[in-house]
Amino acid sequence: MVSKSESRRITDEIRQVLLNVWDPIGVGDFPECADEYDCCIGGVYALLMNRANDDEVAKYLWERANHHMGLTVSTESMMPRVAVLKRINLEAQKLDSASRLGQHPSR
Repeated sequence: MVSKSESRRITDEIRQVLLNVWDPIGVGDFPECADEYDCCIGGVYALLMNRANDDEVAKYLWERANHHMGLTVSTESMMPRVAVLKRINLEAQKLDSASRLGQHPSR
C-alpha cells in the first residue's frame, strides 16, 4: 500500500511530466497553468499503479488530447511521453536508518 506522502510524491511527479513533457496545448511555461492537466492525473496514476502496458497509457493520453481537448494527435506520438511516465518510481522511497528503527531523526 502506498502511503499518503508517497501518493502525493507520485501525483506531483505525474503532474510535472504532464505539464513539462506531454503538454499538448503548450502551457508548460506559464506558472498560472500548473494545474491545467490535473484532470488527467487520476487516470494516469491508476494506469501506472495497475501496471498498464505502454499502449494502454498512450491510448489514455491520446483520448484526453483528442476528445477532451479537441486536438488531433497520434497514439504513436504519445509513446515518448509514456516512457517518461513509466520511469516514475511507484515504490515506497527508502527510509533513512533512524526512521527504520522508529527513532526521530533529531534524537
